[in-house]
Order: sequence, then structure tokens, then C-alpha cells
Amino acid sequence: MTEAALPGILRDKKPRWDEGVAALQAAAKRCQVAAMTGQERPLLEAVEEVHARYEALVRLTRPPMKELDSYHQVLYRLYPHELPDRNLTAVRAASAALREECAALAAAELPRRVAVRTAELKAAFAGLCEATNSLSLVAGSGDWAAVSQAVEAVQTKYQLAEGLFESSRKGSSDDDPAARRALDTGATGGYITE
Repeated sequence: MTEAALPGILRDKKPRWDEGVAALQAAAKRCQVAAMTGQERPLLEAVEEVHARYEALVRLTRPPMKELDSYHQVLYRLYPHELPDRNLTAVRAASAALREECAALAAAELPRRVAVRTAELKAAFAGLCEATNSLSLVAGSGDWAAVSQAVEAVQTKYQLAEGLFESSRKGSSDDDPAARRALDTGATGGYITE
């Protein structure tokens, strides 16, 4: 990753890319140190940080859809942090924020590159929003077992929706040099709309 050259369309993101690569390298070093301690919690936190840093780099260069990315930013705090910490106040706040993000996601226009998957994606977004609404209701009850189960359901539905974008990339413009060049000369704000 340290040698990766960003395409022309992403040149404005180079400073953030360089910072992200440095942060990923530092996180990887912390992960190695944590692995040597033999303690599970510090190692899990270090591995999660490596994952988060890598994912941030991927999202910097190729976010699937800005509304899904916004949803994920909230879920990212909820799933690996508030849930394990059993922080019900934070879970309630996150569930409310996720409901708002779901409204934006449900109303969003899909990128053209996934037009063949419109029905699947809309169904996946509806399932994600239904799970999110359920989480919001359960979070109000204070039943931690039900809250935990609802957060897991939201995470699963999110992965399903995001996975549809990943599988639609196979055979996309990423594999077509002419289409990639066309994207390199366009201005999409980083969110690929083809």
C-alpha cells in the first residue's frame, strides 16, 4: 500500500491516503505488540484498529455509496465498541442515528453501476432499515440480550447490503481500462456513480 499510486480522479485525496497508510502501518505495529502480550482484549482492539484503518483506506478510494458509508460510520462505533462495552446509552443514541441514516439510504438514488441490482439492493436496504427500526425499539426496553441480538441482526443486514456492492464490482469498470480512464477524468467527489 505504501507504493500504491492513486488514479487521477483521487489526487485530491492523496494527503488523506498518505495519512491513512501511515496510520495503518502504526496500527499493524501495535497489533504485533498486542499479540506478544497474550491478552485477548488488547489484541482484539488492535486487530479491530488494523481492520478499521484498512477499511478507511478502501472507503477513501472506493466507497460503495455515500449514504451506505454514512450508515456504516455510525454502525462502526456501535458494533465493535458500544455493544461489547454494554453501553446502553450509546446504543440508544446510535440506534436513533442509524434510523436517520436509513431514511437517507432508502431515499437515495443508486449508482448506475449497480442498476442491474436495483431490486436486490432496495430489498437489502429495506431489510436493513427494518432491523434498524427493531433495534431502536428494543434499545428502549433495556433488555440487553434482545439489544445484543438486534445489533447482530443489523450488522448482518448491513453486511448483506454491502456485499451486493462488492459482488457487483466483479466485471465492473474496474476491469475495463477504457472505463477506468473515463472515470479518472471525471469528477464524482469520490463516490463512483457509473
